[in-house]
Amino acid sequence: MHEDELAAEFTISADLSDAFARASGDYNPLHLDPVYARRTQFGGSVVHGIHLLLAALDRVAGSGVLTGLDPQECSVTFNNPVLTGVTVQLATSFDRATQRLRLRGTTRQGSPAFSASFVFGPRQAIARDVIVDRFPYEYAAPQRAVFPRPGMEAAIPVRAGRAEIGALFPALAAADAAWIADLLASTRVVGMHCPGMNSIYSGCKLRARTDAAADATLRYKVLKADERFKLIRLGIEGVHFQGALETFFRPSAVDQPALADIAREVAAGSFVGQRALVVGGSRGLGELAAKIVLAGGGEATITYARGKQDALRVCSEAASLGRSCRTEQLDMDALLGGQVPDWLAGGSYTHVYYFASPHIVRNASAHWDADLFKGFARFYVDAFALLVQAMQNKAPDSTALSVLYPSTIFVEQPESGFAEYAAAKAAGEALCDQLAARWGVRFAKPRIPRMRTDQTSGLANDDVEDPLPRLKDLLLAFHNQS
Repeated sequence: MHEDELAAEFTISADLSDAFARASGDYNPLHLDPVYARRTQFGGSVVHGIHLLLAALDRVAGSGVLTGLDPQECSVTFNNPVLTGVTVQLATSFDRATQRLRLRGTTRQGSPAFSASFVFGPRQAIARDVIVDRFPYEYAAPQRAVFPRPGMEAAIPVRAGRAEIGALFPALAAADAAWIADLLASTRVVGMHCPGMNSIYSGCKLRARTDAAADATLRYKVLKADERFKLIRLGIEGVHFQGALETFFRPSAVDQPALADIAREVAAGSFVGQRALVVGGSRGLGELAAKIVLAGGGEATITYARGKQDALRVCSEAASLGRSCRTEQLDMDALLGGQVPDWLAGGSYTHVYYFASPHIVRNASAHWDADLFKGFARFYVDAFALLVQAMQNKAPDSTALSVLYPSTIFVEQPESGFAEYAAAKAAGEALCDQLAARWGVRFAKPRIPRMRTDQTSGLANDDVEDPLPRLKDLLLAFHNQS
């Protein structure tokens, strides 16, 4: 038995994802809109799974071992999302005797990205009008469907352009094959139609059709829809492939309560006199903290890195209730690069709430990840120190600045996979003590449990807490002690 092995690596940029959307018609914003995607549990834009798969197959095809062959069977699992710009390491083996190809993709951090097994056979004649010279899909918005029901069915055209495929996958483009168009159509079904906007494409099991397709369409039908686990299985019949797609119904972004509703839970005047800077106040716990202060009659300036519209929405709610709120952009990377904005250095605040955070990534390996720790520490230690340094002489009327630094219960109750996160938070706690001794700044360092936000939103949320009651009590105690 002779096996050909190949190791390679590749990175899919935002520009390549845009090109793949035009080639496939899958314009789901999870893959293309970084502001939308940061409000998902993934914390950023995610590469299309089929894009990863075809990019891997393209590298195998470039070695020549697939010449004259078409896949007769394929089984694919997308293990974990790959964020845009993250390098994927590829390992493949091709058994010439059985014509079986195995692929495995992992990120440089060791997280499994996808695994796949293909069995190849002689190339089939291409179906008429499936691959044409050019076929860029125009932008369309995904369907915002409710959770689908078993038996629901529909069909979409199967079309792909040689120019679009060739720009992304030059070695595969030479095949001019209907199976490529079927795979492109499969991501369009999942990302745009069923489930559509709230989809996660988790895998497929396909085999070559033994009969001729009646037309150039991919028909799909919901075979299973398990609402408890958000699992949806689709049966498909395309031009080359038939089989099943596995997908999940992804939870929507977590919306915090409206300011008007929070105002009914917070005593009027309980935060009067507070001039708060809420770092990371455009969403999540930062947004909730800002609304609690505003509800109690305090003033709030909320910062954002990219979510300007989210920040403006909070201030619009405040304006409708006659509360004082403004927004400022504050990019932690810029601050770390020495760019201290004038509004920050010249501001006059009594309280600071530090909710800036990178995406909280779980370390799935059993080994310490120094790079992951450094990424957390950049936000929770380095940028935090620079922020306090820029502000510590600006409290009004010689009042000491009061800073709330939310830490994590994981410091005292270790959670598997979060050692780097907890260690960075613990380092931030120690920094608070040092800065308090150096400058007389008042700090509070509450260790809060996992609470329901975009960061903790998953397929099941039984283990997360409603943040409003706890955060309201915490902020009131912090205000009264300042």
